[in-house]
Amino acid sequence: MVEGDTDRIATGTGTGGSWSMPMGGGAIALTAEKVIEKGKRVAAHLLETAPVDIAFRDGQFAVAGTDRRVSLARVVAACFDPKRLPPGETPGLDESARHVPDNYTFPMACTSPRWRSTAIPGGSPWSVTSRCTISAAR
Repeated sequence: MVEGDTDRIATGTGTGGSWSMPMGGGAIALTAEKVIEKGKRVAAHLLETAPVDIAFRDGQFAVAGTDRRVSLARVVAACFDPKRLPPGETPGLDESARHVPDNYTFPMACTSPRWRSTAIPGGSPWSVTSRCTISAAR
């Protein structure tokens, strides 16, 4: 996770209070979900089944209800080999996501509804973007 350095990432608002993990963690979780979804599509192609039948657990993509599975490492390698990808899938495993929180952290434990309504009129403009790039081992 990179915060605030717009020479390295598209957007950056820095860190403030106790929001690094709530904001960054949310963006990382959303990005990981996208990576896993692409992994499921590629694993389904490798295992000759539908993506909806694939579950990801403990570093393995498996066909539900069977012993057919493929490792995360094999799926990552396939993501970088256009001949092993499903039709229409782009090579690589590079995703990004933006997290905009429904609520906020209050590092000084001031959770008074009156304080919140004056401190954050109309909500917060803050959001955090996470970018995840997984490289195939060479």
